[in-house]
Amino acid sequence: MAEEVGLTIASALVGTAATDASLGLDRHWRNLRVHDANDWRFAKVGAWRLDGTPPGKPFRRLLR
Repeated sequence: MAEEVGLTIASALVGTAATDASLGLDRHWRNLRVHDANDWRFAKVGAWRLDGTPPGKPFRRLLR
């Protein structure tokens, strides 16, 4: 959800020009696409389920 909102706002503000490397905004555009909190959460929970690796502090607080 946050990814979609971020991309919508970025598109509304600068449009496709944000992907132009000369503006230096391309890395922020890519970060919105790549760094999704749900992907990290799924990986941590999956590792816990598969090999018993306990999730980090933010996840442990949710399990109490």
